[in-house]
Amino acid sequence: MESSLKGFWKALTKPGRTHRMAVRVPLEYRQIGENAWHRGATRNISRRGLLFQAERLVKVGTAVEINFKEPIDTGEVAGPVVACQGEIVRSLLHGSTGALPALAAKVRQFQFKPRPAS
Repeated sequence: MESSLKGFWKALTKPGRTHRMAVRVPLEYRQIGENAWHRGATRNISRRGLLFQAERLVKVGTAVEINFKEPIDTGEVAGPVVACQGEIVRSLLHGSTGALPALAAKVRQFQFKPRPAS
């Protein structure tokens, strides 16, 4: 049986105009080759990538790994984690003091991994 997340991604990957879906879930990201993970939260997701709030700015062109848990409540206790690899294509710093930066990442590949035990 296809999970709701796979159906969600299938809908996002349909050919045609890119649709952005407002999805707010916690995530973790890091530059490829870096040991430390940084926290963030998705703002929207499309078939080409995602926009997320980040702890710190990352330079455009940087290769990154991004992991987040299933954004759809399926009633499953341990839904999958979406593990993405991609590249930062936009880096936005808002004018207000203390505002977190936003990063846009182009997703080059993703896979579903079992959620780690808590």
